[in-house]
Formats: sequence, structure tokens, C-alpha cells
Amino acid sequence: MIYNCHFTAITDLAMVKGFQGIFGTCSGGEIIVWRTKSLKPILKIELPKVKCLSLDFPRTGRMILSGWSDDAIRFFSAENGKIIKKIPCANLDGPRVMVSDDDSTMYFQVKLECWRVATTG
Repeated sequence: MIYNCHFTAITDLAMVKGFQGIFGTCSGGEIIVWRTKSLKPILKIELPKVKCLSLDFPRTGRMILSGWSDDAIRFFSAENGKIIKKIPCANLDGPRVMVSDDDSTMYFQVKLECWRVATTG
């Protein structure tokens, strides 16, 4: 039998805006993007030695925004899970809540710090 699940407590869950039937969860050192109807994973991202604390899907649907226990914010490709950008030392307590604005150009965390990030070029 094959298990498609997290093996530690889920720390965040996010719906993909504009894409019904897809959502993501994070737990331990991984992010899993799921298809709602089948409850099967369509993408799994794993990072050793850190814990994912929060995630969000910017409205464009091209990226996964995530906060990690090493105080970094990481952007991953929603297509293949490869890292696009990393912002180190983003929060000394670990970025716990991540939110993007409507045009996916600004990203916020719970302490109201924000960054403008160019994801092209």
C-alpha cells in the first residue's frame, strides 16, 4: 500500500486562488499540492533539516510562497517544485503567515514586513 500523506502535523493549508480543485499543505520539511477530487498529490517539495511553517499561492498560480523555520521565505515553481527565489533572514521567529497581494508583486508576513520581488529575468 502506498501512502500519500504527511507524517507530522500539518502547519498550514492554502487554497489555490482561481484553480478550483487544488490545495496545498505543509508539514515538517515538505509541501504537498493536492488534487481535491482524488486526494492524490500532484507535487511534493521536500527540504531537509528545516520545517515549513506557512504557505500561500499567489493569484498568478505560477509560484508557491512559503515560510520556513530557518527564517527564510522561499518561492517555488508551481509546475516543477524547483526553487525560484530565497529571502534569507526574513523573520527571526520564522515566517508564520504568508500572504500575497492581488497582482502577486508584494508578499506579506505576519509582522507586516513586505518585499517587492521581481520573479522574471
